[in-house]
Amino acid sequence: MKTMMVCVLMLVAGLTLTSADSGLESTTFDTLDRSYYLVVPDSYDDDTGAPLLVALHPVASSGQAFAAITGLASVAQDNGWLAVFPDNLNLQWNEGVGSFSDADDIGFVQQLIAELSETYNTTEVYLIGQGNGGLLAYRLACETPEIFAGVATVGAMMWEQHVDACNAIPATAPTNLLIIRGTDDPFYLRVSRVAEDLNSTSMIFGVDDMLAFWADRNACDAEQAELHTYAQKIECDNATVGYYAVDNGRQSWFRLGDYALNQFGVDATEKILQFFGGDAAWEAEASDYTPKPGRGYTVYLPSSYTPETPMPLVMVLHGRPSNGPGMAYLSDMNSNAEAEGFIAVYPNGIDRQWNYVRNVPIFPQELHDDSQFLADLVDDLDQDLNIDRERVYLTGFSNGGFMTQRAACEAYDTFAAFAAVGSLAFWGMAEICADAPPIPLLMMHGTADVSIPWTGIPQATANGRSIYIGTPMPATLEFWTQHNGCDVAQQTSEAIPQQGNSPDTSVTVFQMTECSDRGDLVFYAIEGGGHNWAGITGRLNERIAGNINTDINAGEEIWAFFSQYTLSGD
Repeated sequence: MKTMMVCVLMLVAGLTLTSADSGLESTTFDTLDRSYYLVVPDSYDDDTGAPLLVALHPVASSGQAFAAITGLASVAQDNGWLAVFPDNLNLQWNEGVGSFSDADDIGFVQQLIAELSETYNTTEVYLIGQGNGGLLAYRLACETPEIFAGVATVGAMMWEQHVDACNAIPATAPTNLLIIRGTDDPFYLRVSRVAEDLNSTSMIFGVDDMLAFWADRNACDAEQAELHTYAQKIECDNATVGYYAVDNGRQSWFRLGDYALNQFGVDATEKILQFFGGDAAWEAEASDYTPKPGRGYTVYLPSSYTPETPMPLVMVLHGRPSNGPGMAYLSDMNSNAEAEGFIAVYPNGIDRQWNYVRNVPIFPQELHDDSQFLADLVDDLDQDLNIDRERVYLTGFSNGGFMTQRAACEAYDTFAAFAAVGSLAFWGMAEICADAPPIPLLMMHGTADVSIPWTGIPQATANGRSIYIGTPMPATLEFWTQHNGCDVAQQTSEAIPQQGNSPDTSVTVFQMTECSDRGDLVFYAIEGGGHNWAGITGRLNERIAGNINTDINAGEEIWAFFSQYTLSGD
């Protein structure tokens, strides 16, 4: 195993880079411009050289976001490492298993490493990946293991297709590999499983099978594995294969610090650097910490982001059953963030849904408070990113739209405006919102929505009474009109011109601006529209999505609405 002394310093909140060579760069690969975020430490000396760290972000994120959220950029600067954070295309890396991207990402990363090693004196190359980036890291470790002095993944386990691709390539060098996984990861489990939740018969490897595969590839004796409470290690003649379990952790990058979420006494960045440096401290279990809720989320930073300038943030909530990356795909909100210059954040609900009915008696009860989670997430992100706290906004689709309406009545001191797509008011909102102030709200709904019907969702109660657990859309608008103190007589309407690409639908926009305080209310009625994100086609099953209107783009309309408002109303 190649070793080097790694000084692991206290992680610095935020992203502070001063080297003239650091920042966003691009290269040409397969005739395409491919972007990456490069950190060149102030201490870099070409005669001495420096290690190169290659870090691959998860689905729907960006290299610069990964640099900030993980703290890897600050660590590289402090420790004198070169670090590069490439950007993928079309939301995800093409690592060869079910990707809708056809980019040659293996070739791109290999070329990028070669170019940087030619430009700079790189002493060793290390590879890190999270989620989908971790899957690409496994593929790269199989394709060209001789390039990497060490490889580490967080929240990623190989599929059988990855294993088959690896087995087709002779192992030309040993691979030092560390796998970090949260014990409560809902997708990558402790044991191998068939991916039936994705309508697939593919096997996803569990921990023991992963270790056995890499031990075999490194010509190790897997039976010599050292077992600890949270760590497993297989020492080979020329490599180490390690696994570290973060107790109670889910799908996130584990950090230490004064964060409200994902606190389990483990810093993934520190563990990885200890492993790369041959320091056995990576095996130590966490101690002396108070667990805080484990919740995953995805962050996208547009190329216009700079740590010196505060930037607005839009939080986007997925429907049920889905997750943050799925919402990024459905909404294409990263494109809006890139065009308009805001941070896009996609949180994960627990069990692929949002608990908007907490403490509403007729619904099954879950204890977690998702309104508080959303507010806590903004506070945590504010430690690593330069967020304009006056311009933080919340939107959601379907189940996420219901949650957005609940948060409008509970987290109005965190978010400056709200937008709910494909959702209705719900039973119990009158009590939840009774003491909440008026808030700016945009709503969007299709008259032919088969999932969340315009006519509401009735349900019979145990005593034979019939109620609406989803209030009909006219009554939903009446609720918000009254809550926001709007003068209905001053309502205006406008028909959006039809462009001919979605002839079965049309859009009328109703606006009420004569309301109390900041309580402007805007409603997009999509005649003939189904359960979808307007303007984005081909993302949902047609049976659910129905007719998609393309005369508007929901993300564009939502941002145009949001951009009018600040939290203080100034």
